[in-house]
Amino acid sequence: MTPEEWGKFVQSYDGRPEDFGTWAWKTLKIPEEMLYIAPYEPPPRQANGDFLCNYHGCVKEYTSKQGRENHFNVAHLGFRVRCPDCPAVLKNQNSLSRHRQNNCTMRNDLPLSARALQSTS
Repeated sequence: MTPEEWGKFVQSYDGRPEDFGTWAWKTLKIPEEMLYIAPYEPPPRQANGDFLCNYHGCVKEYTSKQGRENHFNVAHLGFRVRCPDCPAVLKNQNSLSRHRQNNCTMRNDLPLSARALQSTS
């Protein structure tokens, strides 16, 4: 269907806006099965024990399911974690913990007693 045909099709609808989807599917005679979206299921573990990333075109492999999930969240979904003490942005919670313990300049500039109080929060 061309954009012009789609425009005419949409303009031919005279019902309630909330019913447009149902009307369109029936009018276009698209089977109900096409409306179903299968739930996401990550690929199974490979014979060699590796977990493959299932993002289209990505060929990364990981030795753990958690490794693959961390990669997917950071590389393909753009998830990041911000340090509450400085402007740093890190890949995941583990990176944040290491950063706060070893590399956070704002946190490491605090006296030891203040750092101890912060680590409980």
